[in-house]
Amino acid sequence: CMSELETPIPCTDCTYFRYCSPTCRSADLFHKSECGRFIFSLMPCEVKVAVRAVQRYRSSSDLYDQVLSLQTHWEEYPIKDLFFKTLDAIIAARILKIPPIDVLRHLCQIRTNAHAICKFEERDQDISQARIGLGLYPFASLVNHSCDPNAVINFNGNILTLRASRTIKKGEQIFHSYGPYHATMSFVERQIILKRKYFFVCRCCVCAKTKPPPIGCDLSEYSCNVCSGLMINKKDSDILSCLDCGRSVPIQLIESLEQEARTIENQILQGNTYSAIDSISKLLSIYKQIYPKNHI
Repeated sequence: CMSELETPIPCTDCTYFRYCSPTCRSADLFHKSECGRFIFSLMPCEVKVAVRAVQRYRSSSDLYDQVLSLQTHWEEYPIKDLFFKTLDAIIAARILKIPPIDVLRHLCQIRTNAHAICKFEERDQDISQARIGLGLYPFASLVNHSCDPNAVINFNGNILTLRASRTIKKGEQIFHSYGPYHATMSFVERQIILKRKYFFVCRCCVCAKTKPPPIGCDLSEYSCNVCSGLMINKKDSDILSCLDCGRSVPIQLIESLEQEARTIENQILQGNTYSAIDSISKLLSIYKQIYPKNHI
């Protein structure tokens, strides 16, 4: 159930599995086949999810049909990756006496369809997401990717919720991000990640209007604050130019942003709070000249 283990309740027959309560332990009908099998306990999380998919969903034809309908992409996997997945599937199937081809199918599906189950953690006054598990959610896997999504995925324990992040009009398609996001990654970075992991070239609303950089130009990590287009840096030039609208930003302006950020850090460390507030206002005025509105 992915609950916090304040006082873990161990399995009655092994020390590997722990539960949040005796009730949760009694409800786990699948661990019995894995219990005491040390080699299986050392296998990757993806293998365990694939095995659970076979064990859990095969008893329900409707649910299992949803899982089976997910893309495997195994014809697109590098031979080396497919070999090791096949090896994992054979070992797991031998240990648990289940069909290896079913485990292999789910292993291939997991790479492009599984969702990392996360929770928010606060450390040193900084909030971040921590991965606590992995799961197959067939319905959520039908939602396509966009580098500028209109929905986000949240978890409450192992319950997945898809929430709108902005107004979605009637008939408009729902998108969430598979990881790459246009405000934090360049066009090239996003395309490389999506092609390597998910086997597709992104043609979302942001990527479709992004032109490839001309010969002799380098991609930058900045987006135009007017049209969100890609900013490029011509070699031996001190200007960033937008590929779409042509807007230019001096690199000196970006350097002043970095310098102002260091000034604020020093003011805060020295306890000069009011000076830091004035400097933050100045920083934001520079920031707005460089970054798009949704980045502020």
